Amino acid sequence: MATDNAHTLARQFRDPLPAYMPEDTADLRCPVLLIDGEKSPDMFHRTVTALQGWLPDARRETVRGASHGMNLAHPSAFNRYVDDFIQAMSAR
Repeated sequence: MATDNAHTLARQFRDPLPAYMPEDTADLRCPVLLIDGEKSPDMFHRTVTALQGWLPDARRETVRGASHGMNLAHPSAFNRYVDDFIQAMSAR
């Protein structure tokens, strides 16, 4: 997957995402699962930390030993976090 999409990297670096602002999340009222990898680049940790503070119903999980592709590197842990979140939402 990474190799197939490598040709998009140059364009991604030339077209960065705008900074997230707290008001961007103001209307979001649903439960949110935020997942990051323990070894993810710092910008992802900062983003998840900010979103966690801005979203009133956010749950955060960190996949130990994984980088940004935690769903590929540690799929069982990633899937467990997603499944636990879905189960918790179903029990509401």
